[in-house]
Amino acid sequence: LILSLKPKKKAFTLISIGVLILSLTIATIVIIRYNQIDFPLYSEREIGAINLIPLIKEKFIAIGKEGDANKRHIYAYGAVKYNTTTPLGWDILQASKEVKDIESEIKESINNKDCEKFEKIIKRLKVKEVLSHKDKCDFIETCNFIKIEVSGQYCLLHIKD
Repeated sequence: LILSLKPKKKAFTLISIGVLILSLTIATIVIIRYNQIDFPLYSEREIGAINLIPLIKEKFIAIGKEGDANKRHIYAYGAVKYNTTTPLGWDILQASKEVKDIESEIKESINNKDCEKFEKIIKRLKVKEVLSHKDKCDFIETCNFIKIEVSGQYCLLHIKD
């Protein structure tokens, strides 16, 4: 019975137009979505750090302008996009008191320019690379690190073997 019904020309035209509009809508959404940036949460200041993450090959920490190591968004981006690892975790909820204490020690050692304390922390955490804000790069370089690359406001340093 269904096969014997012949749709009228007007109905067929309306169905064709509907399918065309639906196809164009889906194609437009796909094109717009494809061009979006993966992590649009980063400002111009942090793009340098994002550009350096693909160069990280070993366990790392990220140091901000104030000497802070709680750069969870950078850790998350590296973990998701490039499978990087950090001893500090990348989820805000994972930050235990112990991790917060370590972050505080790192900040204190950097801001007080205490290489000995910084090196002990790095050794304890088994960190091999540091992604640092440019204001802290020179100090970290004096703590047995080699500057590998600079991008924007950030530098990547690797521990000397």
